[in-house]
Amino acid sequence: MPVQPRVDVIIPMHDSEASIAGTLGSLGAQTLARWRATVIDDGSRDGGALVVRAMMKVDPRIRLVQQENRGLSGARNRGLDETQRQAAPGVLFLDADDWLTPSGLEQLCGANGPCACGGFELTDADGALIGRECHPPQGGVGLDEMLSHNPFAAHAVLTARDSIGELRFDDSLPMCEDYDFWLRLGERGVRWERVRGIVARYRIRPTGLSKQSQRMAQTFSRVLGGAYERAAAGGWEARGVDLSPRRLTHASGAMALHFATVEALRGAPVGDAMSVLRAGGGVAPRDEGSLALSAVTALQLGLGVAPEIDGQRELAWTGRLWAWWSALAVELDISPEVMEGAAPCLAARSIHPAQIAERIAEACPPGRGVGVRGATDRARWVASAALQRGLRVRLLGEHARPEAGETLVLVDSDRPATKCEGVTLTIEWDGWRDVIARERAELLLASRRLCGAA
Repeated sequence: MPVQPRVDVIIPMHDSEASIAGTLGSLGAQTLARWRATVIDDGSRDGGALVVRAMMKVDPRIRLVQQENRGLSGARNRGLDETQRQAAPGVLFLDADDWLTPSGLEQLCGANGPCACGGFELTDADGALIGRECHPPQGGVGLDEMLSHNPFAAHAVLTARDSIGELRFDDSLPMCEDYDFWLRLGERGVRWERVRGIVARYRIRPTGLSKQSQRMAQTFSRVLGGAYERAAAGGWEARGVDLSPRRLTHASGAMALHFATVEALRGAPVGDAMSVLRAGGGVAPRDEGSLALSAVTALQLGLGVAPEIDGQRELAWTGRLWAWWSALAVELDISPEVMEGAAPCLAARSIHPAQIAERIAEACPPGRGVGVRGATDRARWVASAALQRGLRVRLLGEHARPEAGETLVLVDSDRPATKCEGVTLTIEWDGWRDVIARERAELLLASRRLCGAA
């Protein structure tokens, strides 16, 4: 008798002959074997179905369902219906050009609750890692956390079948259908526990459906506005959730700024990018932090490019960014002081935690142990970098004392440095972050002068 699967993996497929084998291969490599994959061939015109059938002969956990083209939502809904009768306790939606990491399902199924979410690495259109990842909030995700933006990649989310019930994706939405789906689940009280690790890889396709920026901005605003209305009717304000018009307009404006910045950095005329900004409605933020964040997310999630700043790689996009920010300053009446502060903010936001950890490890004297104090993800980054350099590492609890001669690394900014007996060197995370940020800010300003001279 076959073992009951723990997860139904639903895979919509449309003209994905080139990528479906890799997607199914990532399932075959899972450390958790109790999964079942249902591939919904949504009117493909290529040989994707032949690839799936060949893999079905090797792995009986894979099945294929074919239908006329109904779009992404229609394919996912068909998958939910097809797996309803002998349903697994959990459901995960995996697109036909993305992957799970080998321990992805095991990590998600190992969460304390029935619904879980994890981090995901970003790749370019060819599947090469760009050296950046995204993580959901440390406290997990519920409705409140989703009322500003979508914190998920669909295939980094495990949802209990009982929580989904009869809910289906809205096939009238041209895009943002997954965001709408998560919001509606959140309105039912569903919360997803965050697992620490990377569970998936997400391919960024700059020419894909999700890059139709004006429609994306409009649809996002429509989906989010509907969620606010339903949440108000459902009494969520009484539960402490901010449903104010100010929060809604800020969220819509911030997302419109993101989509508009994607267009600008892709090389679209400034007027076209400005049309995207206006299409999203809301009130676009005017502070330096939001400008910097929109640039970073546009590069990573819109173009599939890491925001590296090293004197060379940033030159591929800074010229377009300066032109776009100049236009924004006029359109939104942003003060010169804010515009001057945007570049240093961008420099700080461009830093990956591993880059800070590497600089800290380099500063640790060889031959000494390293004691890392702090409970955040930063501690693991530092420990990994120090171990790679052959240093002995201890993760210190809140009250544990470093050993004599040990280098003490403090990674939590809310814990000020205190003198410890026997410690000859104390290194703080925030100090090295600021050093790297200043270095990168100088390079950004140099590129701006270069563009101005050109």
